[in-house]
Formats: sequence, C-alpha cells, structure tokens
Amino acid sequence: MDYVVIDSAGPGQVAVELIRRQELNINIAPTPLSGGAESNYLKSGEITSPLRDLPSKTRYLRESATLRIAGGLKFGDALEKEFAAVRPEGGQSAHDDLAIATGPAAWHATRVFPHLMKGIRAA
Repeated sequence: MDYVVIDSAGPGQVAVELIRRQELNINIAPTPLSGGAESNYLKSGEITSPLRDLPSKTRYLRESATLRIAGGLKFGDALEKEFAAVRPEGGQSAHDDLAIATGPAAWHATRVFPHLMKGIRAA
C-alpha cells in the first residue's frame, strides 16, 4: 500500500486538510514532527516523529540504497547534495530543506518496515 507522508505539525495540518478535501485516491499518513526525544501517540491517532531521528534514519536508508532518488527528478541534484551534507548526529545546515522534507517518509517507512533498519542501533 502506498502512502503520502506529510508533516502535519503546525501549518502541515492545513496541507493535510486541503489534500483530504480533494478526495484523491491516496492514503495519507499525517506525521507531526516533534522536538521530543521519542515518538508519542496523540489523541488523534497520529504518532509524532522526533526531529532528531530523521537525519540518521534518512542517511542510513540512503547509504543502504533503500532510499533512492528517481532519475530525472526536477530537484534531484539539489536533493543529492543536501543528503551528502546531512550530519549523522542531526542538526541543520543552511541548505537542508529537501533532505529534511524526506525525513518523515523515511521515518514512517522504518516504523512500517522495521527490517529496513537492521544494522542500526536505536538512539
């Protein structure tokens, strides 16, 4: 089953509602980013994604070739450069918006398919 994973924190809530109103035939996985140390379930049923986990999970999935950039992607080169600059310990650089935007999808994938993270230790 395919999902569109969206950061639903703050302004992301509006994006989720706008997409739902379009009545598209897609599955939405609203995933609010949080500054916390671990994920938590909200009353809405959503599970929060700790922002600090995103760089390490995304980097691991890139290095293991599980997460690949589609050929011909409009901003694929820029995304590749941002991935190369992501620090494993987290923290942000001046140009990491695209890499951070892929983080919730990578995080969600590792929750749904935990075997993707074999070989990486929990933080």
